[in-house]
Amino acid sequence: MSTPLTDRITGLTAQANAVTGASDTTLTDAVGTLIAGFGGVFELVAEEILTEDVLDYDATPALWLERFGLTQSVADGSRYFFMFDNTGTSANHVRYILFCPPLSGQSNIHAISVRMRYSVTDDLTTWCNANAGSKISVYKF
Repeated sequence: MSTPLTDRITGLTAQANAVTGASDTTLTDAVGTLIAGFGGVFELVAEEILTEDVLDYDATPALWLERFGLTQSVADGSRYFFMFDNTGTSANHVRYILFCPPLSGQSNIHAISVRMRYSVTDDLTTWCNANAGSKISVYKF
């Protein structure tokens, strides 16, 4: 049985471990090690603990950029990594979103979101749900 998401997450974890020399077993731990080890590269620019659920049609990657006032900054070339510490366990709940400027020859902001047990997507209209109580940390790099 093919498990493309699991394979991608395992691959990303291995890549992070290769850079840091750590032996993290989860992508969350590997990203934490990267952030801790590259203190000058990743800058924490915002944190929020949600007081309400952000679900379904309201929960797109574009919404998260707008919520933190970063849409124009990404369009101008900045890169952001959103890390979600979700209290929900639904497959649609986002764990990470990486926002990059438009790719060469494209006009749209590029976003990659990884959701729990679900998929990796670069669609800015895909739902990125998060429950009340979830902590969102935004890093600029």
